[in-house]
Amino acid sequence: MATEVSDLLTMHDVRNPRKRGFLTRTCFYWYIAMSNKSQVGFTSVDDMRNRVLTNDRVQEAIEKTLNDNSSTVNRTEAVLKVEMTAKEMIGTVTTRVIRFCGWIYITLLKQVCGSVQFSPKQMELVKELSEQTCPVVYMPLHFSHLDYILLSLVLFHNDIKVPHIASGNNLQIPIIGYFIKKAGGFFIRRKIEEKNGKDYIYRAVLQAYITELLKEGQSIEVFIEGTRSRSGLPNLPKTGLLSVLVDAVTEKNVSDVTIVPVHTSYEKLLEGNYNNELLGKAKKPESLWDTCKSVARLFFGYYGNIKINFGKPISVKSALKDINQYLRDPSNVDNDGDSSFDLISSVISRRHVSDLAEHIVYHGMTSGSFMASHLIAYLLVNRFRAGVVLEDLIDAYCRLKIQITGKGRDLAFCGEPQDVVLRTLDLFDDSIVDVHCINGDQESSPISNSDANDVSTDNADSEKADSGIFVNGNDDIPVNWSVDNVEKSTLFIKPNITIPSIFELAYYANALTPLFAIESIICLSVNAVTGFRYYMIDTVWKNAGTNDIFEDSLPQKMKVSFRRSALVEKTLELCDLLQLDFLLCDVFMNLEDCIQDRVQELVSGGFFLSTVIGSQKRIHQSYGIDDEYNMVDDELLKVNLHSIPQFLSYQSVLAPFIEALSLVVEQLPALSTPMSTRDFLSKVLIHAQLRVRTGLATRIECCSSETVLHCIRAFEQNNVLRNVDGLLSVVGDCNDPAYFNTLLSKIHVFLM
Repeated sequence: MATEVSDLLTMHDVRNPRKRGFLTRTCFYWYIAMSNKSQVGFTSVDDMRNRVLTNDRVQEAIEKTLNDNSSTVNRTEAVLKVEMTAKEMIGTVTTRVIRFCGWIYITLLKQVCGSVQFSPKQMELVKELSEQTCPVVYMPLHFSHLDYILLSLVLFHNDIKVPHIASGNNLQIPIIGYFIKKAGGFFIRRKIEEKNGKDYIYRAVLQAYITELLKEGQSIEVFIEGTRSRSGLPNLPKTGLLSVLVDAVTEKNVSDVTIVPVHTSYEKLLEGNYNNELLGKAKKPESLWDTCKSVARLFFGYYGNIKINFGKPISVKSALKDINQYLRDPSNVDNDGDSSFDLISSVISRRHVSDLAEHIVYHGMTSGSFMASHLIAYLLVNRFRAGVVLEDLIDAYCRLKIQITGKGRDLAFCGEPQDVVLRTLDLFDDSIVDVHCINGDQESSPISNSDANDVSTDNADSEKADSGIFVNGNDDIPVNWSVDNVEKSTLFIKPNITIPSIFELAYYANALTPLFAIESIICLSVNAVTGFRYYMIDTVWKNAGTNDIFEDSLPQKMKVSFRRSALVEKTLELCDLLQLDFLLCDVFMNLEDCIQDRVQELVSGGFFLSTVIGSQKRIHQSYGIDDEYNMVDDELLKVNLHSIPQFLSYQSVLAPFIEALSLVVEQLPALSTPMSTRDFLSKVLIHAQLRVRTGLATRIECCSSETVLHCIRAFEQNNVLRNVDGLLSVVGDCNDPAYFNTLLSKIHVFLM
């Protein structure tokens, strides 16, 4: 059943249907924005500044600074610093500016995007929350600079008060910074502490400002990841601003805070790509000139559709109560919310706040919708790296679509499979996906992606894919769908598996990585328990030109069985080894139970063949069960040879992380002398790119700086590396060649 959606770019036209030219439409949107009466009740900057300066927390910070032995400032300098910090930080919403932005942004987006979708039911819930006395804090996952604009724009045009936005001070640039502050933005430093110690004043001003906003009932927008994702995966959450919200509740400044996770899905990223940063180059600072150039470039491209989803609201008080009880006794989580836990009398530890942050990110991650570009990129990166004909890509797309909806996730598109696939290929640049027309076994000259749509048949349904009005694609698609009009001539699609093109394609593919991460870890762990690389079977089939091979004709090692308990044990070991940045399950879930459930799904789906071993126990008739009930101690599993292509595609999802782990270990001896994280990262990247050039790397994505940084953080969390004052070194007991070899061997058993 399709979920109802609305399009921000056409919602006013639908409500007021009539034909309008460009000039008339522009004036009409101006009238809509200027007649908006919902943006009222914002405190002036001067009033807010006075309240912050007289806040008890700020006054205590001044005294604490003066009493700090490491501080050299006097009282006058401390007071001046408070005033300057408040002046730089505090912003407000100016009605005229927000109305102007509400007009100009929707006008510009109509020129470069197909649609900006949202759910009316979700919007009704958000509107109800915003009208209550409890303050609302929106926490979007951060993928693009457009995130700042889109959330406020959707709220504005649905007559909901826009939030105050916590923005990085890197955006405090001429003109742009002015509009951000007048549209509700307030600038904060990326790092609160100073190099020479704690900055009590800055922290106090920030905390006082946010607390005053909450006490006023204003809504706030906070990017919990801190910075945009460069890989397409959610970043590790930052707990600084979240701690401020928790303190406001525990100190009874507000009764509670409602957090609304937000996920924005982009069919094509407006920033283009992050290839330079993924190659290890330093991030270029924001500037007015670069911003103007980026905006100008937007008008030379088309960026498809956007979908905004609002996740389930989270009460800070209730969530902390549940987390506290779960930490004490996971088996006694209070589901009805009735607990004697008192936020005021209990100590809220960093663990509580960290778990709350993961809980928010998990709900934000699972509330998102998938775009067609995510599905096609996932298939090209993880299934068809050597290329694929159009018919096979469409068939795999249909199967993947059914698989995703079977997991209860939302698809933000619909239409005939061929139309959707061709339209998606048209969005990808020629530099990352090569499309050729082939005739039989003969390959003709390449065609550009912009010409790919010419292959599509002309029918009325094809207009749905290009209309920009997408709905949840839960419609049933035949698994054996094929292109009827393509007989001898067809398209051959080949991804560009080179650096840095693969990074851009992997960015879109990574939207599906959290969805299949556990399956990937399980399938990679099969390598460890069997000691066999299953890609060899696929190689045998390709050499034979068919996969119709009897199992008896395969080498004995290809038919290895393994215990389910051993597989789960290895899977947990790999989870510990990876220390994944993205979350495999919610904080209230048991990871081992989630793994057991996914193993059972793979057995039920036919990926694993199962043979029960162990004891059988009879359940007494008094329990209401007449038949025998098997209590299985263990079972033997075996990979179904007919599922090898899907099995290998699962392995491919996280294979780059395993390979990057081995690359980092190979460079650990260089840390016998401590070096900065950036220097060590550069050293590993040079080593990784050398492996790629010599053909020794199986997954080129392992050369991404984000992937390597993830592995460095994993070794820090596993106490192999320590980071002191920005310098990396190997922990004493681990700084031994024998240990490095053991660690490398431990990783190699999981390699694809």
